[in-house]
Amino acid sequence: MNVQEIDPDTLQVNQGNITPSYCFECEFDGYFPLNFFKVKPNIETETQMKEASIYFEAHFGFQIYRSLCSGDNSIVAASKCPKCGSRDLGMKSTKSW
Repeated sequence: MNVQEIDPDTLQVNQGNITPSYCFECEFDGYFPLNFFKVKPNIETETQMKEASIYFEAHFGFQIYRSLCSGDNSIVAASKCPKCGSRDLGMKSTKSW
């Protein structure tokens, strides 16, 4: 697996659509910085995603939050809670049912 960190300003992605907004561990709901990586070969299977997740956890201390395919490689967005360091992140629903 070849992993290279990339500058988020070079991406043509609306980062607001892929940024976590809630930590399930400490309930933090502020700003979550994202780090972006280019991964070759493309992450296409569940097994490859598990392998990539283990790699990111071991080498960067991040959880893979989103993975987007881009040609022959994947663009991975990785994050952790800036308050408690948790990797149990998600999108907080603002709707009342």
